Amino acid sequence: MVGSNAEMMNTITFIITPILALVTFLWLRKYENGRRGKARKLPPAFTNFVKSPSPNALDNLLNEQLSKNEKIFSTRYNGEDIIISADVDLNSFSLKNEKVLFNNFFPPQVHTLLGESGLFLSASDPRYKQMKSLTVGFLHSWEIQTSFLEEVQKAADRVLSTWKHKDVVLLRDEAERFNFNIIAKKCLGLTADDPEGEQLQRALSTLVKGIWTDPTNIPSSIYCQALNARENIITMVMKMMESKERKSAKAADWIDWLWENDPNSSIENFYDAVILLSSAGIFTTAASISLAVYFLSNCPRAVQQMREEYLQILRAKKDGKTMLIWNEYKNLEFTQCVINETLRLGNVISFIPKMAKEDVDFKGFLIPKRNPIMIYLQATHLDPTIFENPQLFDPWRWQSMDKTNCFFAFGGKGVRQCNGEHIARIQIAIFLHRFFLNYKWEPVEPDHPIADPIAFPKQLPIRVYPLNHRSNES
Repeated sequence: MVGSNAEMMNTITFIITPILALVTFLWLRKYENGRRGKARKLPPAFTNFVKSPSPNALDNLLNEQLSKNEKIFSTRYNGEDIIISADVDLNSFSLKNEKVLFNNFFPPQVHTLLGESGLFLSASDPRYKQMKSLTVGFLHSWEIQTSFLEEVQKAADRVLSTWKHKDVVLLRDEAERFNFNIIAKKCLGLTADDPEGEQLQRALSTLVKGIWTDPTNIPSSIYCQALNARENIITMVMKMMESKERKSAKAADWIDWLWENDPNSSIENFYDAVILLSSAGIFTTAASISLAVYFLSNCPRAVQQMREEYLQILRAKKDGKTMLIWNEYKNLEFTQCVINETLRLGNVISFIPKMAKEDVDFKGFLIPKRNPIMIYLQATHLDPTIFENPQLFDPWRWQSMDKTNCFFAFGGKGVRQCNGEHIARIQIAIFLHRFFLNYKWEPVEPDHPIADPIAFPKQLPIRVYPLNHRSNES
């Protein structure tokens, strides 16, 4: 009897188990299809997408598209089917979820010219984590140096002092020279008087231009010139390394820092790291300074408020010096509003290319696995539902509104947030501070910025007039 019961139970179990498994499978599939059913729809096609050549405006057809609240759509761009996101929520979501759902998807020429130093790899890659740690540590060492703020002010004064006998200056070139002198010293140990400096600056400029062009390896092409520039930069860095005397145990520049903190790195990664940090630190900040002057040329009220902010600090100083100390720099609150508005309207980085690591469901749309997606930051920054009168330069908007969740000038708040944000802000603020204390200006002729990369066709010519309260301090 006991045996019969056992056989019966085994028979029932044998029959019921697959039935339960089948029912469970069918229920799970129905649930999953129901859950995904709302998100299995691809974003609608928008065949008329044109990326604006201006950093502070959008294409008219795209504006019409966005006015219909259609901010996630698919299109064909540069011969490839991609998804465009002008949606602030998706942009923020993708930047904050790179390790899990998205990877960077830079074109091949970026890797070729800037190298595989780690910062362009997947955020979960150990090499990326290692290079980010090295970079953050090095840049933080700048910030905590009490002399750095003074170095930046002296670098600005050296450039501005050459304007005294000039009627017209090319602001874009001068901003680049200012930033190069700072970055070259910090990254490579070069001073403003080193003969290699001018050659290195030209080579870096040529290399950066090649990042944004088609990788056509024809001798006369910009891309081919950029490849040659990379080789020239490596040769120059190699010579600097050979001639440097390593006597101090304390890391003095980026080369020292890498040797001290990453001695087992390959020489190729070493060169890549030097090129990446040097190029990123010079040209984006110079573009930001140029854009600030461009916008402020049509906003005299903001210029006057910035100048008064500087003079108020100087009046309170008891030592009579014009060099700012750290606490005084932190009090340049309206200047930071101007920087925010410049970066919002100027869009030094207009988009970030990503690729979905797996199927992503968002707001009823499917972003398929391995599908490229353009995180269109410029569209978010010029969205009238987020920023009132978005094409108006209005630094006062940052005094009363917290738009940090909609502001992606430094890569948002994810793992790719710019490591040098605070350094860049110091350089921009100090250059404007010293400039406005010493000069007033007016545009010589119209010169409007173009995007990717930010450039002024005429190098932003301005006519400068010395002010009576200019600094004589070196």
